[in-house]
Amino acid sequence: MNIDSVRLVFDSGLTIDSIVLPAALEYSSDLGSWKISSVVANSDAQNEIVWEYSCDKPPFHALKLSNNNTLITHSIGHIVREVNFEGEVLWSFGKFEMSGDDQLHLSYPEHAVRLKNGNTLITDTGNSRIVEISPEGDMVWSYAGDKGNIILSPVLATRLKDGHTYIIHSNYKQILEVNEEKQMLWKLVLPSKRGMT
Repeated sequence: MNIDSVRLVFDSGLTIDSIVLPAALEYSSDLGSWKISSVVANSDAQNEIVWEYSCDKPPFHALKLSNNNTLITHSIGHIVREVNFEGEVLWSFGKFEMSGDDQLHLSYPEHAVRLKNGNTLITDTGNSRIVEISPEGDMVWSYAGDKGNIILSPVLATRLKDGHTYIIHSNYKQILEVNEEKQMLWKLVLPSKRGMT
């Protein structure tokens, strides 16, 4: 089986292709836990479960990494974890169920991506910041804006090929790009109220 063909399919019906590991998300009231399932379509057009991971808090985002591990963002758990195919936690950042705004904690993170340099870029939504964490767990870069351009409740951040960081925040109403020196290069602000046309 080509593991690169795996897709994540959420209960909401949202399907994300490319490097995001599509999965089904379900809650088991008997076990009191959430389960992420990776599914692939077989030749009979049936979905086949190829991997499952159970967790006690609902994950907000899951991403298949190039090493076939999965990076899981647990917003309510205030933690990001990398798990392998056997379900073992190989790396994590944040303190489970402990929100905070220092160099060791997260607050309701919503998105995380693994960068080519091995660091992890985390959208720390509750703290209105983007943080880059080394494999050793050190915060090596962060961005929360500046006096004139603060970011509010970011929902997604990604690192571009040129090293700049693309950030979506303020309830999907603002997009900006910053460089490594934290200088804002451009910003798009959508109107707060949009009329029907």
